[in-house]
Amino acid sequence: MREYVGTGEVGELAASLDAEERAERQARMKALKAEQAEAHSVSEALRELDKLTRQAVEEVLCTEGFHRHKGQWRRRRGTR
Repeated sequence: MREYVGTGEVGELAASLDAEERAERQARMKALKAEQAEAHSVSEALRELDKLTRQAVEEVLCTEGFHRHKGQWRRRRGTR
């Protein structure tokens, strides 16, 4: 949207204020994008850690004689 504010000092002041607001808005957007990229990176790292942790727990439980039954870990019969 464009708004005509005149010429001379008033026009220059309005243009200056508009440029400052635009620069501040761009700086905020740049900071927000950097924050989102960092959050995404942390989220990806946590997903990978979760995956590796689940694999390690499954390996240990299977080694100790457990199995999954309907989503739950149970000890196999006859082991102990």
